[in-house]
Amino acid sequence: MAELLANAFRRKGFRWDTQKARHLLNRAGFGIPPSAVTRLAALSPEEAVRSFLDYEKFPEPNAPPDWLPEALDFPTLRARTQGMTEEQRQQFRRERERANRDALLRLQRWWFDRICRTQRPLEEKMTLFWHSHFAVSAQKVRSARLNYQLNATLRRHATGSFRTLLKEVAKSPAMLEYLDNRQNVKGNPNENWAREFFELFTLGIGNYTEADIKEAARAFTGWTARGEQPVFVARRHDDGVKTIFGRTGRFTGDDVIELTLAQPACAEFICAKFWRFFAYEDPEPEVVRGLAETFRSSNYELKPVLQQMFSSQAFYSERAIATQIKSPVQYLAQLVVQLDLTLPERPPLVQFAMRAMGQELFHPPNVKGWDGGKRWINTSTLLVRQNFATYLVAGGRPDVIGNRRLGQGGGRHALLAAASSPEQRMEEGQSGNGVGTMMEEQIMTSDPSEARFVPAGQDAMLTDIPTQTLARALAQQGRGERRFPPPADARKVFRNLDGGTPEQIVQALAQHFLARSLDSQQVQVLTGLLAPQHLRSTPLKLTEVPLTNLQATLQALLCTAEYQLC
Repeated sequence: MAELLANAFRRKGFRWDTQKARHLLNRAGFGIPPSAVTRLAALSPEEAVRSFLDYEKFPEPNAPPDWLPEALDFPTLRARTQGMTEEQRQQFRRERERANRDALLRLQRWWFDRICRTQRPLEEKMTLFWHSHFAVSAQKVRSARLNYQLNATLRRHATGSFRTLLKEVAKSPAMLEYLDNRQNVKGNPNENWAREFFELFTLGIGNYTEADIKEAARAFTGWTARGEQPVFVARRHDDGVKTIFGRTGRFTGDDVIELTLAQPACAEFICAKFWRFFAYEDPEPEVVRGLAETFRSSNYELKPVLQQMFSSQAFYSERAIATQIKSPVQYLAQLVVQLDLTLPERPPLVQFAMRAMGQELFHPPNVKGWDGGKRWINTSTLLVRQNFATYLVAGGRPDVIGNRRLGQGGGRHALLAAASSPEQRMEEGQSGNGVGTMMEEQIMTSDPSEARFVPAGQDAMLTDIPTQTLARALAQQGRGERRFPPPADARKVFRNLDGGTPEQIVQALAQHFLARSLDSQQVQVLTGLLAPQHLRSTPLKLTEVPLTNLQATLQALLCTAEYQLC
């Protein structure tokens, strides 16, 4: 424990450099903007970590939404529709449902824009973590305003007191609706919230009993909401004697939260989840125990744990650096910022792409949230990522992207050659997750000439094929044409690289876009896409390089396994 969680910055021989600064930017934030790497590397490592933790000194990136429809409870809804005919009531409800659907799409875009623009990356990264941890889906909680309220609660307490966060989430109207605590009343307790509170939010399976769940459900009776406000209804509350974790008393819901925080398993459960999200899967037991000790000794304040984690030797180890698969949100945010894109709101391409890749904001797949890690990638989601990157860089309708030739080489050959080989890039023994092997097998068994948007994703819904929705939206951009201008300006990406040799240009691109280096074979493939053989050692005037060559080089780079990692 002392070795893995020891402060890496005080270790003799530790070198703070651009690679470690990029690692911190990727994990404590979303890896954007790339220019932040240079700024972080110029700071001391202690100052760099504090720049993430003390984000309150930076301004908010955008204003709170003031366009969300009012959340109406049943009595208010009944009063609003009194005197209407049945047809008028149905029309009123349909209009409200449509307004909430439109507002939710706008809210997704609002959050994504905030992620892309924020100077407070840890705040948004932690909000995303809590969004999956305290999962509430708009598929059930359809009010855009209630979803935003919970989102704002997660952000407000993102790195503050876990105790306060628990109490606020437990009383949020969105959570009360999602886990049915509105129906939890004296004499007829509903156990949904109490069960998930123990199993998924605080302790994990095996650290409580069925009797604890039943008694806790009684303690949470009476917690409900009216419209947008949480309320406590005393007559619905069971104030009888209860026994929880071997202690007996007339416990309330707040008492259950305090009793739970007193369980040793609570700190370890949360800290293990932190480590998996920010560092790597399967954390060493001594790492979890050490973080949990800090968590308990700091009275469940979050910043001391995060500071210890971001300063630890294990966090900067080979097992951690550039071995994590980007979540769809991080992948898309990096694409948008690195390519300097402004995508249209109609059709909502970003939202469609998120869903097709398996992570739609405000729509976690279930109460367990997103699994993340290796589960972000399968044969379908990998092709969605590659096709979407191709659309951004090279344009073209999605049903012909796979057949287009890249510069001087076929798309299939460029993609396969630029992809990582398991032996050279991501050996299981080195990375601990076998990502390179998995992605190589998927690439090698997938024919880009058949690269359609196919159903996939951790949160694919039965009522819609998200990848087909994305494909239709991209096709709309072409207005029926087989070719149309891409959103990204490849020449703009290359603008500061004029005068370099093809290899120098490729290496500079890799340094800008990737968290790890390319091997010599990959560099050779990319330089071949950029310039013919007889110009390999010649400084290039990029205004004279065909646009298709620039697009092909950039496209192949973004389709490598390395670009999927952070």
